Amino acid sequence: MHSLQASRFIVVARWVAAFAVLIAHAGSLLISQPDIMTAPHGLGAYAWWFLTGFPHQAVIVFFVISGYLVGGNVVAKSRGTEPFLAKYFVDRTVRIYLVLIPVILLGWCLDSIGKHFLLGFGLYDSPMFAGSFDLRLLWANLINLQGIFFPTFGTNGPLWSLGCEFWYYIAWALLLLPLTRTAPLVRVVGFVGGAALAVSFSISGVFFFVGGLIWISGALVRFVPRPLVRSKEIALLIFLAVTVAVRLICRGKIPADPMSAALADAAVALSFCNLLLSLRFAQSREWTLCTWRIHKPLSDFSFSLYACHLPIIVFAVAAADYVFGAGWHARTATPLHWLVTFSLLGLMLCIAWLLSRATEARTDDMRLAVYRLLDALGRRRAGVQAIADETAIEPEPLPASGV
Repeated sequence: MHSLQASRFIVVARWVAAFAVLIAHAGSLLISQPDIMTAPHGLGAYAWWFLTGFPHQAVIVFFVISGYLVGGNVVAKSRGTEPFLAKYFVDRTVRIYLVLIPVILLGWCLDSIGKHFLLGFGLYDSPMFAGSFDLRLLWANLINLQGIFFPTFGTNGPLWSLGCEFWYYIAWALLLLPLTRTAPLVRVVGFVGGAALAVSFSISGVFFFVGGLIWISGALVRFVPRPLVRSKEIALLIFLAVTVAVRLICRGKIPADPMSAALADAAVALSFCNLLLSLRFAQSREWTLCTWRIHKPLSDFSFSLYACHLPIIVFAVAAADYVFGAGWHARTATPLHWLVTFSLLGLMLCIAWLLSRATEARTDDMRLAVYRLLDALGRRRAGVQAIADETAIEPEPLPASGV
């Protein structure tokens, strides 16, 4: 299905993509480079400008990886004879909500403190967050409808992608029910439900449809019988060239035209799918870089880092403006801006790691707890039913005459 080389590369890609989003948001909010293309700068300034321009491409990589690992696994399970949907839904729900709920609460607390004590500094009164602090959005975000029917709650914009991903999990499994050996009625009802979710969410969510195709493309990579490009080195060069070209053409932003945006996303997604496909069939020696031990620890808290970083950065920007003067964050970058930014990045990594110890690191334990709870409820229900059957009062038999 998928090789060790592909698996190890995905571990690297996960944390690199999370870091790309982190430095993009920190860089755009704290390092102002208005004259980067019109005045001479040092190599470091140009490197920073370039490296902070890949946040959306990083999200596309996340979607492909999720489709490859989760969507591909659903296809494989649906071909088997064992029931899998109950465990699958538990696994996916725990994976998302174990991080999502603490992150939403953390953002709510930081936003509330920031709006109360730091209003007028930083970004809390910025148009980009207009209407985002309505508490009614909190409930919509708790059922993962952000980025589809509703905006994200508070300053945590990146959570839009979690909303899409969660419902890809649900819709994909339901759409594949006809391939399983469940009861015919379950297959029909499940498929209709999955199709209804996919269509309605695609109509309402601007990105949901395009992102869904990207997610599915990752799932299908698991089943392509041969690579399109046998050399993993050439496949990597193709992906890097496409991603850099999209970054330079779009200047690190999502194109305003939906068709242009979709084409840019498709180019990055397909080139990354091609790379994973080449790695699936790679027979050459594994890249030494991918065997370094540092990758797994960094990858293990990448989800938490992605999910929690922006409210913390926004709060830090407001605090910096309060200390150094209103509008400080938007002034042309000085050595102090660089010092504050890199200090914040280090702090963010520590906070995300600590958060992950209570969330991501407990995923398997929480899943087992839910399995045990469901098993106990099932046994209790069966026991109650058995007792009810044993104590049921049998009706008196009618006389032979029928009177």
